[in-house]
Amino acid sequence: MPYFLLGSQLIGTEDQTFGEVKSKSGVPGSNGHAQPMKLDKDSFNMGNLDFLWYMLNQLSKLDTQIESNLKKMDRQVKDLDAQHADFVIDTREDGKKSIESYIFNFKWDDSKYPRANLNEVYKQMHHRVMLIEADLRSKTQAFQDKKNTLNQIIKKEGGNLLTRDLTDVLKKPVVDDSDFVYSDFLTTAVAVVPKSSVENWENNYEEWNDYIVPGTSKRFQVDLKDGYFLYRVILFKNSLEEFSNYCKAHQKITIREFNYDPQESLRNESKKNILKTETDQMTKSILDLCKKYFSDLYSAYIHLKVLRLLIDSVLRFGVKEKIFTCCVRPNDGKDRKIHAALTKIFAEPGNMQMYGTKEEIDDTEDFFPYACVHISIP
Repeated sequence: MPYFLLGSQLIGTEDQTFGEVKSKSGVPGSNGHAQPMKLDKDSFNMGNLDFLWYMLNQLSKLDTQIESNLKKMDRQVKDLDAQHADFVIDTREDGKKSIESYIFNFKWDDSKYPRANLNEVYKQMHHRVMLIEADLRSKTQAFQDKKNTLNQIIKKEGGNLLTRDLTDVLKKPVVDDSDFVYSDFLTTAVAVVPKSSVENWENNYEEWNDYIVPGTSKRFQVDLKDGYFLYRVILFKNSLEEFSNYCKAHQKITIREFNYDPQESLRNESKKNILKTETDQMTKSILDLCKKYFSDLYSAYIHLKVLRLLIDSVLRFGVKEKIFTCCVRPNDGKDRKIHAALTKIFAEPGNMQMYGTKEEIDDTEDFFPYACVHISIP
């Protein structure tokens, strides 16, 4: 867990309590970093116990939803920008801050979430999350649709001559307008001939159908290095299907449907360039939006974590009890050591065996003699 928020009863004053934490748990110090948080629970209308349990449940659900959205935005940004550095949180009073600085120097933002009835604060958070989620989903889908269209065009330009779009292959100067004949009775077929069948085609194609115009086979100079060659042949329209079926079944040669249009390649190239420009513009727009919404949503996330800490502390220690609150960032692998030290500080001597991680106490959840709210992102 990168961070956790701690709420406990005071041991003397706030400074004395933090002194105990600092001297016995190694934070701040060799085990990690810690800093007291100035949180005034009395500025909230806490309500009765039933209401607090209800709010804790609602906030837990919203917590999961926010974490899911933050992870999606993190993945989206990393997918679009491999050079992306860490996210920053934009605050009204203090400008842009790193995530760690924002957490350790947290100040409740009354302009976003005026402290009043807890349910009203929750509704404002929920409303903000839903707006961000809906807007980002809509814009991301539009971006993905545009990107898919571009990818389909690029995919058609790839592959071998059996599958790729011939419009961008059979264009000037490879072909000339006179290479293709289309009339009431005649048409032009394009044959994809394997290298092993080139000699067979050139010597025998006229014998494969009675309605082929003799001497009309022409090889196009297309060098795709994929083992296939392109030929055209002119024949009667009503024999095209029969000729195509014969070539496929008996000669392993594929006749591709193709209608030559000298302007089609230009139109395709123009469409692709427009789509590429629009996709590049939307990529930047989505990146900027994700970074903005990550900042906004992360702010809501930490406000929510603070609310969960205050509510859990009140449920544990009572609404009239003064609460010590602190943010802790354990160093790698030091979180259990810190919790063990904190348990010794805050637990009653005869109840030490009650507390520990879920593995230590063989339970479904961690249980400590203090309120503990984990911040799992980042």
